[in-house]
Amino acid sequence: MLTTVVLLVACGTPPWERAAPSGTASATSDATSTGDVTPEASSPSAGAVATGDLAGGNTSRSLTAGAATLTVDYWTDLAAAQWTAGATKPVSLSVTASEPGGSEIYLQRLRAVPTALDASGAALESPAAFEDASSITPGYLMSDPYSYSTSFSIGAVDPATRSIRLDLTYEVLQRAQPGSGDFAKQTAHDTLTLGVVGG
Repeated sequence: MLTTVVLLVACGTPPWERAAPSGTASATSDATSTGDVTPEASSPSAGAVATGDLAGGNTSRSLTAGAATLTVDYWTDLAAAQWTAGATKPVSLSVTASEPGGSEIYLQRLRAVPTALDASGAALESPAAFEDASSITPGYLMSDPYSYSTSFSIGAVDPATRSIRLDLTYEVLQRAQPGSGDFAKQTAHDTLTLGVVGG
């Protein structure tokens, strides 16, 4: 199951340094079942070594969308050593944008596409993509000091999975100038490699 929680927040304690957000936001879900996973695939083997971009619990990226810079923090609330094929694997992110001229930046759509890969790097049956399209116009404000935050989970994958490639696309709107009703659409891309511990 792929679940998501979306929040629009201002400044404060970084989300990955506190408990996962809950309680006040609406949630939607998309099915990600890929079939039965054996119990053995749900338990990490002794001495399992965490790998991937979230092996340390969090990572940060700086992305470019036109003239805007997106600062993205990614984190997980599940120890990477417990990222087994059968586990529900949570991913959270927070994005803040800035632009040299001070124009407002809005997130219009976020799409995250997970691809399960075996030890050789071959693609396996993968979970459904996660997508958050703004229901407000022009989008979610994420100009500093505001930010866009969301959480979703990657459900069970094929037991042969040893990593998940997560391709993210951020579609943003930049206000042409303060007070203007004109916007420029820009896109930023990012990829995370998420390690999966073998059973």
